[in-house]
Amino acid sequence: QLSNYKTAIGICGGIFLMALGIFYLFIKKYHSKEDIDGGIKIGGATYAKLFITGFLINTLNPGVITLWFAAAAKSIGNPINERMMTFAICLGLNMSADILKINVAGKLKKKLTEKNINIINKISGILFIVFGLLLILGLFYNKVKSQS
Repeated sequence: QLSNYKTAIGICGGIFLMALGIFYLFIKKYHSKEDIDGGIKIGGATYAKLFITGFLINTLNPGVITLWFAAAAKSIGNPINERMMTFAICLGLNMSADILKINVAGKLKKKLTEKNINIINKISGILFIVFGLLLILGLFYNKVKSQS
């Protein structure tokens, strides 16, 4: 049933990507950790909130959800031991990717100066705009092509 709304969803997605690109290009500004912290002390409860927020963000990540759905769909007819192994492998892959991201982030932290972050934001903005335009143009191209 969603295929009936493919064009509308694609156009909305393209507009959203272009709006995000404009935000990154012209509006988003870098704020240093010192600017944000302003001398605020972080207590134990704050760490717990940060952990829960990070856990939820990672759990609701579309890539993670896709991985779990693909694993569930693939193993639905398999015996329980094979399903358990499939989910254990998915969990291991997810945790390994997170550990890798943490290690890479630690190494990149030194190179992320204010100038570099602003450059990355500009590049991201341009890419969002390009992908938004390509999404919309691709939808119209496929619509014209299917009508011929």
